[in-house]
Amino acid sequence: MRNRKIFVALLAILFSCVGLQRVSAVVKQSLNIYVDGKIRNMIVYTPTSMSENLPLMIVTHGMNQNPEFQLDNDKLYTLVDSEKFVLAYLRSVGSTWDIGGNSDMNFVIQTIGEMYSRYKIDAHRVYWSGFSMGSMLIYHCMSKMQGKIAAFAPTSGVQFSEQPWQACKRPVNIIHCHAYEDAVFVYDQYDIRNYVTKMAGVNGTNTYKKVTDYKTVDNNIGDREEWKNDKGNIVVLYSYKYGSHAPSSKNKHEIWNFVKQFSLSDDQLDPIPTPEAEPNYQIDASSEVKIDADKLNGRTFLATDPDMQSIFYMDSSAESPQNVNVGAVGMIGANPYCWFKFTKASNVDSSISGNLYNIQMADKSGANYTLWGSNGYLNTPPGAWCLFALGIKEQNGEDAKNCGLWKVDYEEGKGYTIQNVGVAESDDNSWLNMTQGTPQAEKAYIRLFSKVVNVQATGIENVSVNRSSDNSVYNLNGQRLYAPVKGQINIINGKKVMVK
Repeated sequence: MRNRKIFVALLAILFSCVGLQRVSAVVKQSLNIYVDGKIRNMIVYTPTSMSENLPLMIVTHGMNQNPEFQLDNDKLYTLVDSEKFVLAYLRSVGSTWDIGGNSDMNFVIQTIGEMYSRYKIDAHRVYWSGFSMGSMLIYHCMSKMQGKIAAFAPTSGVQFSEQPWQACKRPVNIIHCHAYEDAVFVYDQYDIRNYVTKMAGVNGTNTYKKVTDYKTVDNNIGDREEWKNDKGNIVVLYSYKYGSHAPSSKNKHEIWNFVKQFSLSDDQLDPIPTPEAEPNYQIDASSEVKIDADKLNGRTFLATDPDMQSIFYMDSSAESPQNVNVGAVGMIGANPYCWFKFTKASNVDSSISGNLYNIQMADKSGANYTLWGSNGYLNTPPGAWCLFALGIKEQNGEDAKNCGLWKVDYEEGKGYTIQNVGVAESDDNSWLNMTQGTPQAEKAYIRLFSKVVNVQATGIENVSVNRSSDNSVYNLNGQRLYAPVKGQINIINGKKVMVK
């Protein structure tokens, strides 16, 4: 009997230890949305057990960095399940943020609209954290975002060329974290304390409190200064001693515990943004057959393989001729020049008849891609020397002789075919040895398709879904959705359904 009691006690201790070391369960997604007609990407974390009216935290990374680096260092995602909020790490275009214009502010605004549409987040409780240039973006946008962001959490960066305290029209809630030993935004050189003090002045008369050698929950040590007005608006400067110019996981609880106490009132809240629709020049796969091959003129499309698993994209780092390679769908977010613009060929000297086109590389708005001032055509530009080689079938990106003119047809159930049939016009100045009207035996099946599969979930733990017959909607990862997502496979009443 005594041995049994000891055994039970040991089991209790064991299960207790297991509980202490439980890893929070989250769903991680790579998500594309449209902003000003352009595809923008973010990494989103949500709790496995979703409900409506969760707060949203938006994070903007530093210059020459990305969401992967940011999340690996700030570790905010580790709080998502326990604290129950949605977390969106935004990805810049190239290496920088737009800290002088509105393009990235619009990205933040559209993110709020998208998260409300997908998850019914609480728009009163949206927060924004950033690092370095991501913090510069916060200060640049702050005055225009006061009706959308309840609290700001910039780290290791200020917009030194602007004075946001002069533009803010109402009180602000800010926690600014900055290392004394920051070697980029040097603490004294950029007068960090004075900058934050002026932001505190936006709130009017404040009480002031300072705690030296303040220790965060995550064991960072520094000086915490707080300015608070009689309406409860707070500005905090946390100057920490042990850190450099890098996102710090030792500030994650300090940041979250600060921002989560704030909420916009109904009269403070701006209207919730509506997610931006796809540009009207795009089609989805189900509509593809409705566009006859002879009506592609002037339209721009994303080209995928027949299974819609990969895309043809242009490697802009290569030397001329520029090869178009087969790449992963995710490349669309990193490389905007993976679109085809179709122009009906005229005055063609060719033995081939049918739907003949010149095909140019373009961005998704239809704007021509140029290389050294010349338009980029497949496989050679009419009247110019700039070359893009389409690496399909037997051409392998090497056929620069019979090029420039493409026969395009649609075959039911297979997609479009494009066949290289010769050059559309000759150019005596071209460095290519072009032969007119010579057909190619090979043709390639492609899809002219624009709805990039935009959600890829990974790192899911402990998902349990009860698929009832109440028209509940889930994604393929078992995560509940509040409405079917078009262009994706949804699980409705336990069945996989492609929503069109």
